[in-house]
Amino acid sequence: MQVLFDLRPQHLVQVQDQKFDLMRVLVVVLFVGFVVVSIFNIANMMLRLRGLNAELDAQRAESSSVGASISNLDTKIATFREARERIRAYLEFTRQDLPTVEFLSGLEGAVNSGLKVTNLDIRQGSVTLRGSGITDQDVMDFVNGLDSMKYMITKVDPPSMTKSTLNNVLITDFALSCNIKSVTAIGEALPDILNIRTTPAEEMPRPDTEGQAPVQGEETPVQ
Repeated sequence: MQVLFDLRPQHLVQVQDQKFDLMRVLVVVLFVGFVVVSIFNIANMMLRLRGLNAELDAQRAESSSVGASISNLDTKIATFREARERIRAYLEFTRQDLPTVEFLSGLEGAVNSGLKVTNLDIRQGSVTLRGSGITDQDVMDFVNGLDSMKYMITKVDPPSMTKSTLNNVLITDFALSCNIKSVTAIGEALPDILNIRTTPAEEMPRPDTEGQAPVQGEETPVQ
């Protein structure tokens, strides 16, 4: 066994270079790269998570706004449906009840002072009247008044008349029926009625006065 001693001073001893360890350097590089990539991925995931949370909040706010809009639309639709039902009721009233109202208004003008209507039955355009008059002429005048309302009444049946006593006074009881026109028929007849009422006086036919005796108080023209 041979042992060698280096008896040179320490500062003269040359330190031999160490060998380069490639595997160790590669492991260190990989470890540092893994740490850096991990930190980058964690930071990126946190940023994306924050963005997703913000987008989710925006979607929730939009969904809440859409829900409020839908609720508002439901309220408006319900209001429109109620308005449609009211309009339908008004149209039904116009189609059925308005002729009745017009007939009652005209009936008020046809009833004279000597006549009294005791019963009025109106069903689907058919009218039945019962009442009494002081004389037969009062009843006939009432029938003629109804018959003159051609724009509203299509037919007036002849009345049935009977005699009775009320407070020791002889009166005439009557019953008659007539038919009321529809709203459309009344509307079609109104222009003719208005045309008759608005005819100028100069266009009205003048009675033939030739051959008539002069009225008292007027002078006879000299031939």
